[in-house]
Amino acid sequence: MNFNFKIVQNKKIFFIISAVIIVLGMISMIVRPFYLDVDFAGGTEITYSIKAESFDAAKESSVINGLAREALSAIGSDSDLINNAIASDGEVIIRSKELNEYEIDAIDAVLKEHYGDPVAPLRTIEEIVAALETASAEETAPAEETAPAEETAPAEETAPVEETAPAEETAPAEETAPAEETAPAEETAPAEETAPVEETAPAEETAPVEETAPVEETPEAEDQPEELVTRVGMDSVGASVSKDLRNAAVISTTIAVILMLVYITIRFQFSSAVAAVICLCHDIFIVLAAYSILQIPVSSSIIAVVLTILGYSINATIIIFDRVRENVKRNQSNTFAENVNISINQTLSRSINTTITTLLTIGLIYILGVQSIKEFALPLIVGIISGLYSSVFLAGSLWTTFKKKGNRVR
Repeated sequence: MNFNFKIVQNKKIFFIISAVIIVLGMISMIVRPFYLDVDFAGGTEITYSIKAESFDAAKESSVINGLAREALSAIGSDSDLINNAIASDGEVIIRSKELNEYEIDAIDAVLKEHYGDPVAPLRTIEEIVAALETASAEETAPAEETAPAEETAPAEETAPVEETAPAEETAPAEETAPAEETAPAEETAPAEETAPVEETAPAEETAPVEETAPVEETPEAEDQPEELVTRVGMDSVGASVSKDLRNAAVISTTIAVILMLVYITIRFQFSSAVAAVICLCHDIFIVLAAYSILQIPVSSSIIAVVLTILGYSINATIIIFDRVRENVKRNQSNTFAENVNISINQTLSRSINTTITTLLTIGLIYILGVQSIKEFALPLIVGIISGLYSSVFLAGSLWTTFKKKGNRVR
């Protein structure tokens, strides 16, 4: 299919569209800051599998969020530690600031009680409160007991009693040591010879009792009720680890962009490399704006999302640039802008078809995937659409803007 869109000639329109999107994204980032997941902000993420018949994924997110806050309040913790709860088919993810074992057990107990789980929790709320009181008492009591001891330390000044050491002259008392000669009592050790009692060890021969282990095969195990609320995963990340992840995301993205700048400069021109890098930065910003506007949790998957989009976008851009180089050599009578416009139209069907087939795959992943997969697929969809837009409507136009007259395309 042959297209004849005046893309380069109308480049100002597409520049304005991108500028408006960028401004809206900046406003969103200011008004609605990024929602950092535990990977980037530090904290605890607990995943539950819930098999209760009353579980409705469409309504349970707010319910479970309230139950988790109620659980923390019940044991005297701050309910604001809970960030949110996300429910999907048979699964719930609770994200919060870093929780201790008592707070996690309290959430377990409240959820089991709410859904009528026949399997008892590890500890009830009452047991957790009692354990907290005991632990608090143990932490404060030793300090109080030892404190007075430090005040009595001056008793060490009575050490002069050592001056009575002359009593050592009475050491002759040691001559009474012959009492040790009574050691022959040890000769009574033959009593040990009565050890033959050990010969009764043959009782061990009765070990075959172990063969009766089949008793464990009692049908009682089969009669145990099914657990309705099960904690299937827990991830806790400290502040230092989250900082390392943030640094890794920034460093990996920066290195990728610099390497692409060098590669495109060598293969085409420096002006084309600058145009391509601006398009890449445009795509990254659009993805970040999507994270802010849609409040997608920013987790470690953002590194994979950004690098995937960079690779996808630069691939589409290089295909257009490669066609530009061919047309410049083939149609020397045309201006550079005309050759760029022809090249974009010649590769437009290819760019659209590639994007559609990619979106079909990722779209199915988003529709059929679990919550964590959806949080990866959604920004990827936004980035791929942005990559198509920047490659087709921005890259070639920016190249014509930055290219100096007389510079040949290698």
